Amino acid sequence: MHLKYCASLQVGEFTVLTRVRGPVYVTFTSPRDNNSLVKASCNYVAKIVREFVDVERRKGRPVDFVRFPDDDADAVVIETKGNCKFRYGVKQEISVHQKPLDGAGL
Repeated sequence: MHLKYCASLQVGEFTVLTRVRGPVYVTFTSPRDNNSLVKASCNYVAKIVREFVDVERRKGRPVDFVRFPDDDADAVVIETKGNCKFRYGVKQEISVHQKPLDGAGL
């Protein structure tokens, strides 16, 4: 048996921009008291992320994949970069050579 296999390799880079906006609602409950409501809070995702980014920058850690657009104060733009590598089969040939076995079928 002979197997001939041709494969192609693809390599690519990508950038995905994700815009997130709107309110975030959080509820705090007490599991000891049948999950009764302790506190409810709401804030916009842009404000939460902006405060996180400010804290990280003060610590000396740059957060350069997050942007705050000028045209929308309630939005956050997150940039995701990466690369992908994959291989796929283009062509496959199989050839089989058979010979009868001595004494087969007796």
